[in-house]
Formats: sequence, C-alpha cells, structure tokens
Amino acid sequence: MTSPDEARKRFNKLVIESFLESMAFGDVVLHFLELTSPFNRDEIAEKPKLFSKELESLFGDGAKIIETTMIRNLYRKLGIKHAKIGRLTFPEQIKKAWKEYLGSEKLRKHMQ
Repeated sequence: MTSPDEARKRFNKLVIESFLESMAFGDVVLHFLELTSPFNRDEIAEKPKLFSKELESLFGDGAKIIETTMIRNLYRKLGIKHAKIGRLTFPEQIKKAWKEYLGSEKLRKHMQ
C-alpha cells in the first residue's frame, strides 16, 4: 500500500522529469534556482506557485513556454488530455495533475 508521502514523492519525480524533458539544460536551471532562491526541486508539486515565480524571474515571458511544455509532458505521462485544462494557471494545472494522479493510484489499489 502506498502512503500519501510516497505518492507525493513519486508525483514530484514525474513533475521533475517533465521539466527536465522540457529543456536541454533543465538540471542546470533547477540547480541554479536552488542556489539563488528559496526553491527546492523536491517541492515543485507542493509549491508550484513558487516554482513558476522563480522560472519567470529567470526567463521572463519565456517561462510560460517552458511551463506549457512541462505541463504537456506531465499530462502525457499521466494520460490526461491537455485540451481539458482550458485557461488554468500553472499551479492550477499541477494541482489538477495531482488529483488525476491520486485517482489513478486509488484505481490501481482497487485492481490489485
């Protein structure tokens, strides 16, 4: 049985992977943000607003493109249709993905 903490860690790992797939130098960006701000890569899923703010401070309007690519990657991994998200903000999209992820975790448990 998966604990809520384990589920959150696995989800955050998917979020990080989605970011790294969005940028050729994503690991360098994450490391830089960790060194220069209160950001911690292990908390992206818990603090998406902070992550978005720090990306924007580094990349300006380009952060939106990175976030969109990241969300597309994450939603693909979770089997969520990207068209469903409408005009949600980045933090809202992460929260939606988390709810979908929790739903898929519960489904897997019931099928075992």
